[in-house]
Amino acid sequence: MKKSILAAVTTLSLTATGFVYAGHTGYGGGFSDYAPVEHVEPIVRHVRVSAPREECWQEEVRYVERPGFVESNVGLLVGGTLGALIGGEIGHGSGRKIATIGGGLLGAAAGHHYQHRRYPPRYNEHVSYEDRCRTVEDSYTEERIEGYDVTYRYQGQRFHTQLPYDPGSRIRVGVDVRPLEP
Repeated sequence: MKKSILAAVTTLSLTATGFVYAGHTGYGGGFSDYAPVEHVEPIVRHVRVSAPREECWQEEVRYVERPGFVESNVGLLVGGTLGALIGGEIGHGSGRKIATIGGGLLGAAAGHHYQHRRYPPRYNEHVSYEDRCRTVEDSYTEERIEGYDVTYRYQGQRFHTQLPYDPGSRIRVGVDVRPLEP
């Protein structure tokens, strides 16, 4: 049984091979040739392209410098100290601590008020420049060639095709020759 299947397959293969090669040789049953190109037209597509770019500038920045604690609170400190000393001298016995604290608070308030009325704090303003940047998108339209419409002539007949490249002055064509039924 195995021998008969093997013989059938071998016979069928040899028959088919003989049929294929009887009268057909070369390029898939045909051959190749060259045809002159009559016209090539690029296929152009318009594409919108975005390109990021950094845009920078200098910006004016103002800083306010406040006076230090001691400089802006001299009246408060001197008034509080003097008030506490005077309150401590005026008070007697158990009321001495309360008089010291009260004198210190009243002296601090009076000294602070006096200083800010007569010598208001000076704020120094400084101006400098800092670099600022941002990314902006520039967009433009660009032409891109996607292929070529090609018109060529072979054996007196005109043909048209599209190719991904420009073929130049001639194009390679495949010619398939086979018998036709009458």
